[in-house]
Order: sequence, then C-alpha cells, then structure tokens
Amino acid sequence: HLNLCIIKLRATDNGIKIAREYIELNRKEEEETSIELMFGKLLADMGQYDQALKYFQNLLLDSYTNKNDIPNINNLIGTIFYDKENFEHALQYYDLAYNLMINDKPARIKDSVKPLTNIALLFHRKGHYNLAYELYRNSLNIYNDYYGTGHIKSTRVLMNIGNIFTETKKYAHALGYYKQV
Repeated sequence: HLNLCIIKLRATDNGIKIAREYIELNRKEEEETSIELMFGKLLADMGQYDQALKYFQNLLLDSYTNKNDIPNINNLIGTIFYDKENFEHALQYYDLAYNLMINDKPARIKDSVKPLTNIALLFHRKGHYNLAYELYRNSLNIYNDYYGTGHIKSTRVLMNIGNIFTETKKYAHALGYYKQV
C-alpha cells in the first residue's frame, strides 16, 4: 500500500497580471509614456537589457512607431547602456534624445527634462560634479515650471544635488538641499 499525495496545479496568468500591475504603477509616474515603451522599460527593469535593447531598436526601425516616441526610445536606450555601465553609448543616446526634443517644433521642453536629468546623473556618477550640478539645476527649473515645487520629480533632483554636496564634503550646502525635500 503506497502513501501517495495528489497535488493539483492550476495555471494562472500571474505573469500577465504582474506586467499589468507594473504598467499601471509606472503609468502614474510616467503619464505620457506609451504602452509600447512601457513594455521595453519593463524588460530593462527586469534586467533583460539585451532583449530591451533589441526591442527598442526594432521600434526605431518600425514605420508605425509614433514620431513623438522616437526621442523617448533613444532616452530609454541610453538608460539601458547606463545600466550596463557603457557610459559613452549612454551619453550618445541621451544627447540624441535631448536634441530631438529641443529641436522639435515646438520645442518639447517638458519632455527634454528626462534625458537632461539622465545626462546629469551620468556626469554625477563619473565625478564631474560641477557639470552635473548645472544640469541638475536646469532640470530642477524645468520640473518646477511644469510640475511645481515639491513634486516628486523635483524632490529627486534636489536629493541628487544634495548628494553632490555630500560627496564633495560641502555638508552645509547638502543640508540646504535635503531640507527642501
């Protein structure tokens, strides 16, 4: 006589549910981001950098891709390279995204703050504090103009500026920025 247990398994759509929840959570923060870009961002956030890169590169080649998404795609490709610590390529894509937005008619100032902030992050990480500070200040001005002071996007930049002053041992300046958060 055998003691057997029967285990019944039921397949679920848990993966789809997780992806939908991710998209909804990020939609609240990135209100202007299309669903196509959110999918590639999900791949990158899961560490699937090569798949995300290929996905975004295919979107750039697709004639049906929304023209307004092209700078955002370049910014996201830059972020993939940044996450892979390929800073030279990251900067190229961030610069391209920023220039496409600034040179659009009309200029997309509000959108340009994303690659501008990413460029600041890159220079901050590389220890180019003065340049990073100037870029963060420009980003902060744009966020304040479009979202108002105290918005989460502004507070992130304030934290980064505070971090620059902490890293350069200018603690009183750092405290001033941290208090604004």
